Amino acid sequence: MTNVYTNLSFEWDLGNWPKCGKHGLSKEVIEYALNAVQLVREVQRRADSERRFQAVCLSPDGAYVFIVFVVRNRRIRPVSARPMHMKEVQKYEKDSQRKG
Repeated sequence: MTNVYTNLSFEWDLGNWPKCGKHGLSKEVIEYALNAVQLVREVQRRADSERRFQAVCLSPDGAYVFIVFVVRNRRIRPVSARPMHMKEVQKYEKDSQRKG
């Protein structure tokens, strides 16, 4: 799978880091995960709002991570990031086997 986000830098500030960090993931893990993305889909939003994406990614230790992000001025701005729950992992793996 080609990762179109590989050459983009990340945008961190007090507006997004506390929300992402509260689930126990470091900036390094989130950045690594988005460079090892497994699935990205656009979230349907109102026409006047920014395009948001949901990503299923792998952390350095192989755990699944769920990340919501936007792309602004060729920079990835994570909005939310957390480890995936076991039921989510099982559903993702089941769906992936069906499609693969």
